[in-house]
Amino acid sequence: MFRFLSILLFCIASTCSIASDTTSVQVQFKFNEYSLTEEARLQLDEIKPLDSSITLTNIKIYGFTDQVGSNGYNNKLSDKRAAEVKKYLIGTGIDAGIITIVQGKGEDGLVVDRMDEASRQQNRRVLVMITYDAKVVEETVILRSSRKKDTTAKKPTLIDKIKDSTTKAGDNIALQNINFEGGRHVFLPQSTNGLNELLATMQAIPSLVIEIQGHICCEIGEIDGVDMDLGSRDLSVQRARAVYQYLFRNGIDVGRMSYKGFGHKFPITKEETEAEKTTNRRVEIKIISK
Repeated sequence: MFRFLSILLFCIASTCSIASDTTSVQVQFKFNEYSLTEEARLQLDEIKPLDSSITLTNIKIYGFTDQVGSNGYNNKLSDKRAAEVKKYLIGTGIDAGIITIVQGKGEDGLVVDRMDEASRQQNRRVLVMITYDAKVVEETVILRSSRKKDTTAKKPTLIDKIKDSTTKAGDNIALQNINFEGGRHVFLPQSTNGLNELLATMQAIPSLVIEIQGHICCEIGEIDGVDMDLGSRDLSVQRARAVYQYLFRNGIDVGRMSYKGFGHKFPITKEETEAEKTTNRRVEIKIISK
């Protein structure tokens, strides 16, 4: 096959400006509860931007209930739901100073006024309104490319490996090129292709159920590392969860995946060079069923 290698000759940045915009996130709650579900936490995790060009400027939080219960009880429950979301957002590192409204609205503002369970579930919610500034850079790019024949054999894709009849439930597959910054659960830039391949595999094989397994480097023995962003000693868990979050926010059902961290229990190479350390900061998937 042929692979075309592009050589970038130059890039001209023409303008740079700041654009303000708003968006919203809505999370739901179980009946008569104000604790966050795992799905709600994943949704709220998406609010804090990883892109340094985006700055959150204002957050407003509104809690709601369904129609069951007295007005007084529902007002208190909606207050608790809103307060729980605020507490969680601050825990993710969002500045409490930009959260300007935390308000329970009880039964006001029903999404659906019917009384069947599915309709009432839609009303058990918190609405988070977010205002942010984003740096916009417009560029004029001129590209020229040279073509070079690649005669190497095609490597099997992740889909190929999983569909292979020799791959069975219980097998582990290392995800290629999904790696992390040292001490963090932040993906290295070169992880994008590996994450996209995993997503494409989950989409192409809808029966596939996996456990996402995180690993770390550079600790003595089997202990887990400290996550520099959270201050907790569960770095391998957070790395597995980062992949879980990526799949979730791209439409993969939570029932098809779980995550687990193994600390430094299973290094696969020495850790004498930075490349070797990066190799051990890895994620694998265990096939639960396919």
